[in-house]
Amino acid sequence: MESAQITLTVVQLDLVKSSESTSLIEQELGVEGTRLFVKRIKEFVKKAFDLVDNRSKYDQIQELGGDGYWILFQDGNNAYQFVKNFVKVVDEHNIKPYVKKRIFRIAATTGEVDYDPSELGLNQIVGHFVLATLSRLVTVTPGWFYIDKRTFDILPDNVKQDFTKELVKGKTHEKEIDAWRCQIFSDTSIPTIQPITPEKIKEPIQTLIELLQLSGLAVFSERRGLCQTIGIQPGRLPFLTSSEDSFATELVNHLHNTGRKQALCKLCEQLESIFSEGKQAEDLAFVKAHLNCD
Repeated sequence: MESAQITLTVVQLDLVKSSESTSLIEQELGVEGTRLFVKRIKEFVKKAFDLVDNRSKYDQIQELGGDGYWILFQDGNNAYQFVKNFVKVVDEHNIKPYVKKRIFRIAATTGEVDYDPSELGLNQIVGHFVLATLSRLVTVTPGWFYIDKRTFDILPDNVKQDFTKELVKGKTHEKEIDAWRCQIFSDTSIPTIQPITPEKIKEPIQTLIELLQLSGLAVFSERRGLCQTIGIQPGRLPFLTSSEDSFATELVNHLHNTGRKQALCKLCEQLESIFSEGKQAEDLAFVKAHLNCD
């Protein structure tokens, strides 16, 4: 199939303090921790994209590597809808207790590109004026959505009123860019990221032990069923007949020390049906966030 000249709106996402986050994660949890971090951002993007109605064959997600993305839309209004969806998904993450807050810079530009579906990855679209402007707008103010004039002109009047005009500096040899911006994250403060200490890694495990002890699932009559539900063979556990508190402690530590993350997450699912609200529900959300349960 030959390339085609089409008009697209390209959205770019830039996670604020991304390098700082991944550096600390990888120092303490290894490259697997970084992989989980990148996977979580990808889930944000896909969820927001899937919520956009009436997508065209040109609409797609293009990964820039790590947590960076271009999202292509033939209809600029769909691009705006994606951004609204994405902000909602991120806000839902940010309000959860004990999770790291994520703030993004977001920009969109509209113009002619050469589109070649036979090319791989980023080479599918070529267009200096669209992409060069995009690369400048996405580096401006965290928590704000920046767009160029063509994107602004596409939006309905009731949406345009949320934007204000701003001149954005180009590179030394470039002209200033006419841009419009609106604040999309109401709270753009980024807490200082603290190093992950061994004590902080152990804390969610102790919390999970205490929740299991409170749940009633550690009583002798429930143990076999619980173990089978989370994928563990009860007959192989030397502590199966121990006291309630000891069983809860030994089970959670056994799963943690043997790397049985899936079983730990299934255990959290069982506890969710018991602790649906209040402090215990918040503590359970804290545990799930640290275990990276889906």
